[in-house]
Amino acid sequence: MRAACILLLSAFVLGGCQKEPEPPPPPPPERVENASLGVAVAALPAGLKVAANEDGKLELATEDGTGKVWFMLGEIQNSINLVRAAEEHAASFGELPNGEHKRRVEMAHGDFGVVYLSGGRFDGEAGPEEESVLMLIHPWGDRMLWVRYEYPEGTKEEIQARLENHLFEVLNELEGLPFPDAAPADAAPADDVGESS
Repeated sequence: MRAACILLLSAFVLGGCQKEPEPPPPPPPERVENASLGVAVAALPAGLKVAANEDGKLELATEDGTGKVWFMLGEIQNSINLVRAAEEHAASFGELPNGEHKRRVEMAHGDFGVVYLSGGRFDGEAGPEEESVLMLIHPWGDRMLWVRYEYPEGTKEEIQARLENHLFEVLNELEGLPFPDAAPADAAPADDVGESS
């Protein structure tokens, strides 16, 4: 009887010391592709979700619903002037209600070469808003790509966090996709970033 009790106690102790099964690993980040735009987001950054992904339209939204990121593809050009594009975007705030251009930064990116960041604020329908835009030469080499981010106006620290966690992370995960059809014969690659006027 004593031996049976010892065996039962041992089984109870050993059973109680067993480790809880480890939770399954989180799913890998979502990859998002849009063949018409010729781009893919290799790993969707945390805090963003896909709002629309159809022919020629790719839009991401913040999980809290306060911001959106979308992509715009330019027309084929023999010469692309990113400086002029940044200047035109800065000037566009003058046409918006209480618009004010607040930032313009030239950045060097390993995959895309020169990238321009331009941004500012304006009065939107729901209140003060900001827009920050990345301007770069599309991986196809013959047109521009805009990555636009709109969000409510905030403090300097809040805006910096949005740019770093959302817009710049999208840029870091951005990849080019093969041209859907044969490239036009007159579509020569363009690499002219331009000079400030």
